[in-house]
Amino acid sequence: MQARCRWRGPWRQPPRGRCGLNPHHPAFQVRQLGALVALFAVLVAGCVGDDRCTVGPPLEPRPCPSLVAIGDNTKLADLRPRWRPGGAAEIAFIHVASGGEWPPGDEEQQVWRTEVPSGERRFECAGSEVCWSRSGRQLAVVRADERGVDQLWIRDLDTSSERPITSSDDSGDTSTVSACWSPGDTAIVCERRRPRDDTGSIWIHSLTSGTWRRIGSGFSPKWSPTGNMLAYGPTLTIRSLGQGDSVLIIPTLRAVRVLEWSEDGRRIYCSAAEDGYRSIYEVRPEGPIVTLRSPGIMHATYSADMERYVFVGSLLSADSTVLLYHDPRTGCVPLR
Repeated sequence: MQARCRWRGPWRQPPRGRCGLNPHHPAFQVRQLGALVALFAVLVAGCVGDDRCTVGPPLEPRPCPSLVAIGDNTKLADLRPRWRPGGAAEIAFIHVASGGEWPPGDEEQQVWRTEVPSGERRFECAGSEVCWSRSGRQLAVVRADERGVDQLWIRDLDTSSERPITSSDDSGDTSTVSACWSPGDTAIVCERRRPRDDTGSIWIHSLTSGTWRRIGSGFSPKWSPTGNMLAYGPTLTIRSLGQGDSVLIIPTLRAVRVLEWSEDGRRIYCSAAEDGYRSIYEVRPEGPIVTLRSPGIMHATYSADMERYVFVGSLLSADSTVLLYHDPRTGCVPLR
C-alpha cells in the first residue's frame, strides 16, 4: 500500500470558500499566538509514512512574530498575490472592499498592483482573479458581466485597454473561474464552470486562431513557463500537451489549488488541504518529491530566484488580511 503524507487534526472537512478559505471554519478560529504556534507543531509532527514528503522550515514564528491565524472576525482584504514575471519587483493581487462581508459583491473585488518591498500600491481595475502574461505587459482578469456571470478579459497595461475573451452571448451561464497564460503568450488556459457543477472544465483558448480545446475536468490550471505542461487540481495532475498527452497524477495531495510554477519549470507550488488544514507545498514532478514549504498558509507567490515570497496573513495590529513580503536577508514586512 502506498503511504500518504497525512496531517492529523481535529477538523475533518477542509475549509471552503470562493477564495480557497472559509473564515467561519473552526480551522481559522485560532486567535492567540500561542495557539497558532501549537497548531504549527501539530502540522509538522503530522507528516508520517512517506519519505518523499520532507518538511521544510515553517514561516512562523521567526519571520513574522506578530502573525496570527485568520479568524472569523478577520476581514478578507488582500488575497491571491501574483509576482510579475521576469524578475520585476511588483505584485498583482485581489483587494476586497466589502468591509468584511463574505462573499463580497462583484463591484467590491478589485485588481491592485504593489511594489516590493515599498508597498506602494495602485488600483488597476475591477476583477476577482488576475494573472500576468509572461511578458508582464498584459493581465488576464476575471470579472462579472452585467448578468453577474464571471467572464475573462485581457487588459493591456501600456494602454489600459481591454478586450473580452468570453461573454454570456457565447457561453450562457458558464463562468470563467481562473486563467493562466502559455509560455509565449499565444494562448490561455482557463477553468470554466456551470452554476451547479462542483468541478469545472479546463479549456485552452488560442489567442491567434480563436479556437477552444477542452482538456478535461479539473480546477486551478497553471501552464509551465518553459514548455507545454499543465498542472491542476483537485488531485494534483500534471499533463504534457503533445501528441498523445501524457498524464502524471500525484495522489499524495488532495483538494489542490495550484498557485504557480517556478520560473525554470522544475517546481510547482500549490495549496492543499488535509483534515481541515491548508498549507503550501513544493512539488518536483521528476520524483515526484513533495515538500512542505509553509504550514498554515493559503496564498503565496515567489520571486524568480525563489528566495523571496509574498503571502497573505493577518497581524495582531490589523483586523484584515494583508500581504506580507519575506526576504531571508531582511525578514518579513507588511506591504501596505
